[in-house]
Amino acid sequence: MTKDLPKEVKEAVDLLEEFEISDSCVKSARCFKDGITMLNDYLEEYPDTPHTQYINNIKISYTRALLRKLKDCTEWDDWIDILLATLEVRDEIEEILASDPLLRNEYDKFLALWKDELIEALKLIRK
Repeated sequence: MTKDLPKEVKEAVDLLEEFEISDSCVKSARCFKDGITMLNDYLEEYPDTPHTQYINNIKISYTRALLRKLKDCTEWDDWIDILLATLEVRDEIEEILASDPLLRNEYDKFLALWKDELIEALKLIRK
């Protein structure tokens, strides 16, 4: 199947594969975000592509992998990069978390980790 994919989709999948094997949360988050953004851009540009189902499956699969990595990303820079990456896949995250209570628990713990600090930082910005 991958040999029939458009170049943009192949490049996005390559980034997502790099995300999955990376030990660095920051690099991993950037690869994830860039790969998902490329897939979203492709779907936006080619809404009638025959690859829609494949792309959506890839997004779900790698989003699940991202959620499984959360417990390893506990430093502030890791946390904020991952948090920003999750903005690209909000719908996919909700779909996954609705059917997986263990990942829901990990996601909730992840969000709570630096939430108070983020809120304080945002308050300072608004002043």
